[in-house]
Amino acid sequence: MIEIFRAVGEERDAYGEISVEFAHVIREIDRTGKDLNSALQSVASETPSETLHAFLDGLVTILNSG
Repeated sequence: MIEIFRAVGEERDAYGEISVEFAHVIREIDRTGKDLNSALQSVASETPSETLHAFLDGLVTILNSG
């Protein structure tokens, strides 16, 4: 999952603004040492996009459920 976020985060021309948000997830992991769930929750709380917030919250729920 982290590699998917990393790949999308590196392709701004292809994915636009979502790549910027995904790159934020990777920065949270690489720079602060957070795990994926914590990084997703952090970015979800900071994003101005209601849609991305809902997506990331849902993803955290799915990852936590196994």
